[in-house]
Amino acid sequence: MPAHFLTIPPSLTHFRLANARVPVCLIAEAAQLGPDPDGLAPCDIVIEKDRIAAISPATAASDGLPNLALDRGIVLPRLVDMHTHIDKGHIWARAQNPDGTHMGARMAVMADRDANWSRE
Repeated sequence: MPAHFLTIPPSLTHFRLANARVPVCLIAEAAQLGPDPDGLAPCDIVIEKDRIAAISPATAASDGLPNLALDRGIVLPRLVDMHTHIDKGHIWARAQNPDGTHMGARMAVMADRDANWSRE
């Protein structure tokens, strides 16, 4: 099965993502949308100026908005790489990164290691 990715023309600022599915944990009103056994809520998502303007049950809307058919495709939030380095968190009070760069962090960790750690 070939991959199909939706391309949204940059000039389109008000449109509907029609016949989408969204994980119920991401929508406050998911129960009203009739989630399926996989925990996905079928819905239409209206986008206006790069923001979600409305989420409603998946229908064949006839309000004149351009529809981009997702054919039951899953919509997820943008992924963000949230992580922390726990080992660095324990030395932050005494060895802060002086300039916020990777090299600054490396130098701070090396200086802390030399000053505060031994093989014993």
